[in-house]
Amino acid sequence: MSPYSRLIAFYFFYYAFFGIHTPYFSLFLQHRGFGAAQIGLLTSIYQFTRVFAPNVSGWVADRTGKRLQVVKISACMTLLGYALVMPSHSLPAMALALGLAGFFWSCQQPITEALTLAHLRDEPWRYGGVRAWGSFGFIVLVLGMGWWLERASINSVYWGTMGLLVISLFFAWMLPEIKITSSRREAHAGGVLAILRQREVMGVFAACMLMTAAHGTLNVFYSIHLAAAGYSKSVIGVMWTLGVIVEIIVMMMSPRLLARFPVHWIFSFAFICAIVRFLVIGWCTEWPLVMALAQCMHGITFGACHVSAISVVHRRFGEQHQGQGQAFYGSICSGLGGIIGSALSGAMWDRIGAGWSFSFSSALALLAGIVYWQIARPRASANA
Repeated sequence: MSPYSRLIAFYFFYYAFFGIHTPYFSLFLQHRGFGAAQIGLLTSIYQFTRVFAPNVSGWVADRTGKRLQVVKISACMTLLGYALVMPSHSLPAMALALGLAGFFWSCQQPITEALTLAHLRDEPWRYGGVRAWGSFGFIVLVLGMGWWLERASINSVYWGTMGLLVISLFFAWMLPEIKITSSRREAHAGGVLAILRQREVMGVFAACMLMTAAHGTLNVFYSIHLAAAGYSKSVIGVMWTLGVIVEIIVMMMSPRLLARFPVHWIFSFAFICAIVRFLVIGWCTEWPLVMALAQCMHGITFGACHVSAISVVHRRFGEQHQGQGQAFYGSICSGLGGIIGSALSGAMWDRIGAGWSFSFSSALALLAGIVYWQIARPRASANA
């Protein structure tokens, strides 16, 4: 297999994990006798590990230069942690197993992002085409496991996930090694903290954190919102799948988008789409076609925003600090942003209702746009 094909295969199976874990693991926990509050706690563990685990692995990888070894060890430990899930019957035991698996699963992401971008080198805009295979893996497993669970035991969630982690481990060992070519003087000039203080980096990280938080109501309550409006489970599944399909299309098109448009245009368009999208979702459930069109905007509000942010991280952090750059992006934007969004949506849903909760998400997207333009927008030179 070519290095490009091995990267694609790893992304496919790495994100396919989400295709089983996100929609079906709570059902597995319920079958094992855990209550609603316990399930909520256990399913939040992965979100919390994403805040600090990427920074640990990113620092180790950049400090030692052994990025691929960090990924291999993390993949082994993820499999070991998840193997402890089946024999875990108490809350502390299950939390320990998921904490171990979640920590090392989260450790892999920033390093593989850095390896991918280092492999692409002068063609970072091709990243979206690789990342899209992860979304494709998500779709395949969501639909495949849903079909299988109609015919098999709920324990298939565990065994299916174990199978994916074994395959993911195999492709982790197949990942191509990339040597860091930048000199240590160049790499350490200013250090990571100096990079984090750059206006574009601060603005992108703050805006993307708010954008992720804006998606919190969608990620937690979208299915409940549609079901309450009378949508069938099959239609709800189609809505979710539709959003990811468009996400894949946008990511596959991202090389042309990034080559043709400045990233601040793409970010701005994503913020505008998010403002409109969440308002439509909150107040237009009686029009299924309009809701479907709003879900298609996921390709912009997540897909285009994500690949643009990755391109900024790649450009600003350089090769030597790429692991830590991807780690900071993952922990601040995905981890912290996800926790904020989930917590706020959970606190508001029963108090102010669906429409106003999604309106609050729209306001967060607006705030993300304001923050981005106040901090990270391109500025004319002093001599202009």
